[in-house]
Amino acid sequence: MKIRTRLVLGFLSVGVLPALGVGLLTWHATGNLADNLGREMNNFAESTHQKIDRNLFDRYGDVQAFGLNSIIFDRGAWYKTGPDAPIVKAMNDYVKLYGTYGLTLLVDTEGKVIAVNTVAPDGTPIDTAFIANENFAKAPWFNDAKNAKFMSSGTLTGTVVEDVHADPLMQRVYSNEGLTLGFAAPVKNEKGEVIAVWKNFANFSLVEDIVMDTYATLAERKLDSAEITLLDSKGNVIVDCDPTLHAGKFTRDMNVIGKLNLAEKGVESAKQAVAGKSGSMFATHARKQIVQACGYAHADGALGFPGLGWSVLVRAPLEQAMTDANAIRAQVGMVIGVSSLLVLGAGLFIASRISKPINSLGARMKDIAEGEGDLTQRVPANGNDEIATLSSSFNTFVEKIHTTIKQVATTTNELAAAATQIAASAEEMASGITRQEQQTSQVSAAVVEMSASVGEVAQKAKDVNLASDAARDNASKGGNIVQQTVSEIMGIAEDVGQSAESVTELGKQSEQIGEIIQVINEIAEQTNLLALNAAIEAARAGEHGRGFAVVADEVRKLAERTTQATDEVAKSIKAIQGQTGNAVQQIEAGSNRVNKGVELATNAGTALKSIVEGSARLSEMVAAIAAAAEQQSAASEEITRSVEQISSVTRETSQGASQSAQAAAGLSEQAERLRSLVGAFKV
Repeated sequence: MKIRTRLVLGFLSVGVLPALGVGLLTWHATGNLADNLGREMNNFAESTHQKIDRNLFDRYGDVQAFGLNSIIFDRGAWYKTGPDAPIVKAMNDYVKLYGTYGLTLLVDTEGKVIAVNTVAPDGTPIDTAFIANENFAKAPWFNDAKNAKFMSSGTLTGTVVEDVHADPLMQRVYSNEGLTLGFAAPVKNEKGEVIAVWKNFANFSLVEDIVMDTYATLAERKLDSAEITLLDSKGNVIVDCDPTLHAGKFTRDMNVIGKLNLAEKGVESAKQAVAGKSGSMFATHARKQIVQACGYAHADGALGFPGLGWSVLVRAPLEQAMTDANAIRAQVGMVIGVSSLLVLGAGLFIASRISKPINSLGARMKDIAEGEGDLTQRVPANGNDEIATLSSSFNTFVEKIHTTIKQVATTTNELAAAATQIAASAEEMASGITRQEQQTSQVSAAVVEMSASVGEVAQKAKDVNLASDAARDNASKGGNIVQQTVSEIMGIAEDVGQSAESVTELGKQSEQIGEIIQVINEIAEQTNLLALNAAIEAARAGEHGRGFAVVADEVRKLAERTTQATDEVAKSIKAIQGQTGNAVQQIEAGSNRVNKGVELATNAGTALKSIVEGSARLSEMVAAIAAAAEQQSAASEEITRSVEQISSVTRETSQGASQSAQAAAGLSEQAERLRSLVGAFKV
């Protein structure tokens, strides 16, 4: 695999893999939104029934407080009608002040009406004169109040509570459905004797308004298709908030209220809630045929109020809740795609910048090894990076080889000239022996000596050949070592590039996560402060602030979960630091490989030194050949002086001269071969 390809793949692995990791985490996180939605629906159901029970707790106490009004104990004010009657006037003030009660009624122990209000909560007059003629002696609420059959808990008692119902009096006075919650309490004198019964008729809208407040919060969360259903203790629908059926408005459907029992219809969340359980689930809506996240909660009362056993269902379409998650997934996918293209482009650009000088260096080396052997070529060594260092080292190496080959070529030419001279001398000697056959017997010893000299010349020529071979082998070793050095340095470049990219990317992630942690910590601090202030205000409010204290506690828990999230992010930072450690190890590995490259370069220098030493030995051998030639010349002179004395050995001397000529020719041939090898290099 080429360096350029490996670098591009390295950039992609460093740049794209983390992005893919983030994408997978995002996909997983958004996948959990469904479960989170179910839990959120349960939280809405819990908070809704708590708000309702806290409100009913206040209504439970109102009727007892109204019955303590001192005007009631003035028997002269009884049975008087009209807005100016003292008791009626007090009742009207209560109705307008609280805005919750449609009717307030005071009856004596015989069930006869003492007084009834004459204005609506908005202050407009209402016709209640007909009620004064009614007798409530047989009304269940009246008898329960007289006989102390109250809705009680361990800490609360004294009030009779009627579950939601369509009250005939409310229907006649207000000409509407008359949905009412009844609260009745006995009025006692100083002796503790029951002298009357006070009843408040609370408009059921006080509960419906709480439900609509919850829906408004859901709509702000972009869950405007959610529906909220309030069930009585048996599972009958008493509030059905489904704005998708009524163009976003709340409407009472009396064909459903009190008549549709979801538990009996098999709605699992309703069955669970009526059974006293709270939780969440996913279910298909029977009518809408859509999958919904269902949160359900059973009301167990609040602040001592035992509750009416109601249940709250909050249901939202799963598809609507996942819209934002799908949008996030699409955005993350787009970011990953764009970032991958950017990383690929940057990788191609940087890889080209890095691989171009390396390719140039490789081409020069290949030309020297496989081409014309041009040792005059040099590689540009500009800059201070590793490529420039490699190029400079390559130029130095080629320069040394260039110098060595030039020296070998010079020595080879000198050797060839010497061999030619020896051959010429041998021919002249043979010719002289032929002309002076009469004197050959006297120069036999000289011929023997000359033969020995010629043999020595031949041996030296062989040594020259061996030395030349050794020089060539050493040069080959030097080339291999250089090739290894280039390979190692290329590996170093790759490691260093990957390490630098890893450290850069991890540094960016650490900075981004650091900013996020800072923002989360600031939010957590502000949330804790707000929770503390809320708890203080709730404490100041006393008994009426307990509900607010619950909210403050929820805010504090939210702050704690925020702190836990911050801890998880801190763990992510530690993981990033671990990646940084890996990058450092990669850089150390690159450093070790650089050291190995230095060692290989040292070996290359040693090999070149061996070539120089071989050349030196070759020079010595040539000198020895020259000395032998001198001895041969001296022997020839002696033969000339003794030619007349060696006639008996003329034939033998002639044969020795022929052998000398052959040896000289062989030496000349070896010198020519060496010159041919050196000529393969361009110097």
